[in-house]
Amino acid sequence: MFTKNKNIHLLSIFFLSLKYLFPLIIFGKITIFYIDTLDGEVVYNYILGKIYKGETNAVNYFLAGEIRLTFLRRLFQPFSLLYLLDKEFAYWTIDILVKITSYISFFILAKKINKSLFYCAISACLYASMNFITIEGFFLAIFPYLIYLILFKEKLNFKHYVLIILFGINSDFLRAPFLIFFCFFFLIVFNKNNKDKIINLLKINLIFILSIFLSNINVIYGIIYDGPFHRHVWEREYFSLLNFLKTFIQNLFKIPSGFNHDFLLAFPFLIFLPFLYFFSLIKKNKKIYLIFFTLIFLKINLYLFGIQQFINLIAYLKFPKTFTYTYYDQYFIFFYCLLLILKLNEKIKFKNFLIIISIITIVTFQINSSVIPLVKQNVKKYKEEYYRNYYTFDGFYAPEKYKNIKKIVKNDRIISIGFDPMAAIANDIRTIDGYHNLYPLSYKIKFHEIIKDELKNNKLWESYYKNYGSRVYAIVNDPKNIKINFLAAKKLGAVYVLSKYQIKSNNLKAICENCNKDSFFLYKIIFFFFFFLNFFF
Repeated sequence: MFTKNKNIHLLSIFFLSLKYLFPLIIFGKITIFYIDTLDGEVVYNYILGKIYKGETNAVNYFLAGEIRLTFLRRLFQPFSLLYLLDKEFAYWTIDILVKITSYISFFILAKKINKSLFYCAISACLYASMNFITIEGFFLAIFPYLIYLILFKEKLNFKHYVLIILFGINSDFLRAPFLIFFCFFFLIVFNKNNKDKIINLLKINLIFILSIFLSNINVIYGIIYDGPFHRHVWEREYFSLLNFLKTFIQNLFKIPSGFNHDFLLAFPFLIFLPFLYFFSLIKKNKKIYLIFFTLIFLKINLYLFGIQQFINLIAYLKFPKTFTYTYYDQYFIFFYCLLLILKLNEKIKFKNFLIIISIITIVTFQINSSVIPLVKQNVKKYKEEYYRNYYTFDGFYAPEKYKNIKKIVKNDRIISIGFDPMAAIANDIRTIDGYHNLYPLSYKIKFHEIIKDELKNNKLWESYYKNYGSRVYAIVNDPKNIKINFLAAKKLGAVYVLSKYQIKSNNLKAICENCNKDSFFLYKIIFFFFFFLNFFF
């Protein structure tokens, strides 16, 4: 039995390791599919590493010094200490640990539902594959284990409490408000809603949520006392039946809006979900029906919670207007895998077909982080003239290229045009722009002066910046006719402009003659009537 179990787990490890092995074989580097990780959270964690080393003012690298310690998620999470060592090592270590935790956590729960260890392993492997935003911590990874404790453990011991606290303090709090609701729901689904189970549920939720709040206390404090924030003016579309139906179908099957990187992100779901839904409905099962139709109900509400009428209501009721009430959508991966293991517990035709589809989905999840780099490298339609692999750490942050820029700008701030400003911060260069989920509304208004002429010619970005605005970028429509207000940028603290394009402006002075060999153009922002003084000094 031990050998059989070992072989099953080794097979699962092999499937999960394809995420790392496949790009290593092709590129010699591990690639990241979810680009928001590289241009956001990794850079934040890199700054956390500098703070842990004693550079407490490192947070001032961001956004002209407008970001505070109270805005930094994971500041007090113990696993973030890995960023003391190296940002890439820390990221992949946490990524692997989250994947392993997701697998073990769901496998333990699945064993209580299905006696086939092979089916349990496939379902657990699928869950670990779907939990791909690993930088957000261990919340989703440990969630199946919490459900296991609530449903199947009569009495908790010291080990259980330690695990609840350990994973709680290493979890993000954004999904915590929904935890108790889902725990109660699954208690009802499995008909375990007796007094002892409810007490167990409340105890686990209390300890886990308190652990989360403890390690996120700085952000909670910031949200309460440091606003208003950039999304305070958030406006969404008003209810439309056509948009509702469109959004519902897209969310139900994870259909992307276009043929882009979102399509590849959604592609494994597109393979798996139609078959999962079909098999969930072909044979009457009260548990499966209840889970399935609750899933449908929640997906309907993804749209309803985002419309302007709902935002107006929660603002009137004094709830945080900027809180994204649809964060519960990440719980859906648990619904999918729970439906799978329950369905595999039944005697149904084509069960092997469902297993094959599940394995194909798992493999697709593992290799899709390498597909975009492959496409950009080899498909003529998408190939970039100056291609580099933006989905690796070195490819995105380009440390050797930014090293020359750092020598020139020293501790002065820059604004980036045509480059992601977060790459500059990853190379110890201070900025006035960047990608930030939490920053003051007053800064959003000030930065608007820099880009307002460009936004006039780009309705999509104008709407994005007005209503959302987390990407504080110097957006450019026509590289040959750049309408960025460089004097407003200087007023906000920028001394230099780092550009992908050559710029002609009376307010810019070319600085680096050799930077263009790295596809960089570096300029110093000057006032025109000080041009001659700058020229000589």
